[in-house]
Amino acid sequence: MARGETVTPGRLDDEYPGWRWVTNAAGLGGWVPADLLDGATVTADFDTTELSAAEGEAVTPLETRLGWIRALAADGREGWIPGSCLG
Repeated sequence: MARGETVTPGRLDDEYPGWRWVTNAAGLGGWVPADLLDGATVTADFDTTELSAAEGEAVTPLETRLGWIRALAADGREGWIPGSCLG
C-alpha cells in the first residue's frame, strides 16, 4: 500500500487487535495497522506481504508491530510473521 492511496477498509482483526483488512482499487487486499489509515486513505507506505517460514528456519527480525514481526529469511524473502511463531 502506498501513502496517499485510497483503499476500501474492511474488518478489524479479532486475533491481532490494531490490524484492519483493506482492499485497493486493483482488488488486492492485505492487513495494515489501523493507525496507518485516515478514513480510506493510507498515510504511510506499508508492505502487506506475509512471510511463510518452516519450523526451525532462521529469520532476521527487522521490525515489530502489533504482535507481528517483519522478518528477512536467509533466502532473501521478506514479510510479516506472527511474533508467536518466533520463540
